[in-house]
Amino acid sequence: MSLPKFVTGMMFALAIVIGWSYFDGASAGTILLRAIVCALIIQAGYFVGRELSASH
Repeated sequence: MSLPKFVTGMMFALAIVIGWSYFDGASAGTILLRAIVCALIIQAGYFVGRELSASH
C-alpha cells in the first residue's frame, strides 16, 4: 500500500474512532487517548505489513 493511501485510510479510521467516542459521551481526554492508541495500532500494523511484504 502506498503512503498516500495509508494516510487517507488512517485519517478515516481515526475520524470514525473520534466520532464514535464523541457520540458515546466520552471526555476529551478519553477521545484523545483512544485516537492515540488507534493511530499506534494502525502504524504498527502498517510497519509489520510492509516488513512482511518486503521479505517475500
